[in-house]
Amino acid sequence: MFLKDTKRERAQNSFNFNLLRSKPFTILLILYSLDAFSTEAVQWIVPLYLRELGYSVLDYGFLISAQTLIIAFGGTFAGIFVDRFEPVNALSLSYLSVALSLLAFSLGKGWILALAYLVWKTFGMIGFAALPLLVEKYFGKMKASAFGTISAITTLVSIPAPSFGGLLLSFGAETPFVFKAVINLSCFTLAKTSLNEDLIKEQEFKR
Repeated sequence: MFLKDTKRERAQNSFNFNLLRSKPFTILLILYSLDAFSTEAVQWIVPLYLRELGYSVLDYGFLISAQTLIIAFGGTFAGIFVDRFEPVNALSLSYLSVALSLLAFSLGKGWILALAYLVWKTFGMIGFAALPLLVEKYFGKMKASAFGTISAITTLVSIPAPSFGGLLLSFGAETPFVFKAVINLSCFTLAKTSLNEDLIKEQEFKR
């Protein structure tokens, strides 16, 4: 009777016994936390950076208007992109695309700067579309626990990010964007090397 109760307790509390030992969970948590932290650290700096380059409030308003269109249609694009390349590849490509666009944004001028900004915002939405499918793929019956925990922790780690972005800004106007690019290149490498089928088989949750 004691053994049966212990087994039932373990089944009811699968989060403690399985999710915290999961390598896919750890990797996804690191990826999304790094991306969320670096995003919050730099996105508020954009108007300051544009002013540093001599652009007006009207120029920044144009970018915001274009960004609104991206938000309106970007969800559809992100969904199609994830379906076309599958979640892991789509997530990896999004990290790489954002990194390259940020480097172009920090170095470019005029239409190159504007285009780089819009590419950054477009591919930055792919992570949101990929996460539910990644959770479904890796965790099966524990997908709700995994999704909720990743969402909660990424929100928490984003809290000090704007202050850190301000610190980076003290080293130069381009520094925060280069920091974000480096983080995304690191996420690209980690996703490509760690999120694979062997890891899925090792961490079987659909038993």
